[in-house]
Amino acid sequence: MRILIAEDTEDSRIFLEDYLTGMGFDVVGVENGEQAYDIAVEMPLSLIITDILMPELDGFGLCRRVKSNLSTAHIPVMFYTATYTEEQDRSLAMSLGASRFLVKPFEPEALLAEIKAVLRSSADSHSRLEGGNYTKEHVEVLTRKLDKKIEALNNEKISTENLHNQIEAINNALPILISELDKDLRYIYVNDAYEKWHKISKERIVGRRVWDLVGDDVYEKIRPHLSRALAGEKVFCEKELRYPDGLTRYIQAQYIPNIDKKGMVQGIYTIVADLTEKHQADLERERFEQRLRQGQKLELIGQLTGGIAHDFNNILGIINGFSSLALLQIQDSMNPALEKNLVEIQAAGQRGAGLVAQLLSFSRKSGENASLVDVNKAIRDLVTLLKPAIPATVAMDINVSEGSLWVNINSVQLDQVIMNICINAKDAMNGRGDITLTTRKTLVTQALCTSCLNELHGEFAEIVIQDAGPGIEADELQRIFEPFYTTKKQGEGTGLGLAITHSIVHDFSGHIVMETEQGKGCAVRILLPVQEVEAIPDSGLHRTELNVV
Repeated sequence: MRILIAEDTEDSRIFLEDYLTGMGFDVVGVENGEQAYDIAVEMPLSLIITDILMPELDGFGLCRRVKSNLSTAHIPVMFYTATYTEEQDRSLAMSLGASRFLVKPFEPEALLAEIKAVLRSSADSHSRLEGGNYTKEHVEVLTRKLDKKIEALNNEKISTENLHNQIEAINNALPILISELDKDLRYIYVNDAYEKWHKISKERIVGRRVWDLVGDDVYEKIRPHLSRALAGEKVFCEKELRYPDGLTRYIQAQYIPNIDKKGMVQGIYTIVADLTEKHQADLERERFEQRLRQGQKLELIGQLTGGIAHDFNNILGIINGFSSLALLQIQDSMNPALEKNLVEIQAAGQRGAGLVAQLLSFSRKSGENASLVDVNKAIRDLVTLLKPAIPATVAMDINVSEGSLWVNINSVQLDQVIMNICINAKDAMNGRGDITLTTRKTLVTQALCTSCLNELHGEFAEIVIQDAGPGIEADELQRIFEPFYTTKKQGEGTGLGLAITHSIVHDFSGHIVMETEQGKGCAVRILLPVQEVEAIPDSGLHRTELNVV
């Protein structure tokens, strides 16, 4: 069995190598975490024994990398340290996937027993860690150790030069940015991580002021924290910052005042950790959970709606059937009042049946009766159907792209989608204003569907319906595709229009992106997968009257 030892103290490393070799193990020793990780990727290993405080990459970082990589996640990791001995350190190590956390000194026989126990355990060899390179807990443990070292060195009242020499060995071993600033916010010391972060040598950084290195935008955001530190306060913060290289990073920063023997602040120690990957992973997990909740909510509402609509449809069938029979039976009765009442009952039953049809349309996810449809031709033909629903006080501006724009969809349902959105746009403007309807072929590189919350990319046929209304508020936008949710006055809408639109568009693998700003109207972008078609003869699309909700 091959054991890898990562230990920067040569005497300790040699002792472990010799002892474990004598116990019959194949042992490889390295002096830092970077070397250890490279070997773990390239060479089969049975166990990694690692110190924590090491140059290049510390033990926590090594464990996290090993457990985050599918090819190395099976390798057990054992911590063996004399520096990190607190319960918080142990908890962090175990949360990263470690099998053991041992504190030096440890009797050789006891150490060997622990090693054999880990090697026997199969459970420890299959854990895998998700996430970025560093967690907040990792950074907090590292900075806590550094804080204590700074405090201890200050209490010893040693010279600034000696302080730098003692701290530098620790600083360069940490995977975080550490610097010292004077009262004028000039860098008088930076660790090795600064070179990697800013891609500038330490010699070129020292002597520069903070804003010269990080840029005016970043400086303005951290200036209040630096001012508080210069006033003697220890400051902790997390921020998303855009640096001069154009990259946006999410950082965790700590600013510690450098106080001399007289109690005067002489400068600031800064400790900065890049948590961008962790932050992005958290955001992605949050978006995924939100998409999951949205999908489950719409699915459950659809199931409930379909069940209710089915039963209600049976009742309406009886009402409409008997009202039709009654009308036939009284045709010669010369009772116009009764006939009028029956006609009203029948009309109400038919309206109810139309509403049920909409409910069933939402609850079904079939995508049936799809065919190739030219979006441009469909919209030009739809203008005549729109005229009765749109008053003369609303100007319709139709801008379709040149040629044909083919999609795979049910043509009547496409009309219904466009009609629903146009009616909503008219209502949002109180019947006065401009509606622009545009089509185009578009390549989406990154966007978020407003209704299903999934990310989308690819080539789409895009239908954009833009109104000049007041826009939609953020809290309303989150619920606007829910069935029965409406922003209209009571009696003016069923709350099903956009729910049906969502259902139809997604049945045919499409998406909806809504762009809105208070006071500047709303643009609804219908995105349907574009179909490449050489030539299709005029199919003479059949148009039917639509139920607009």
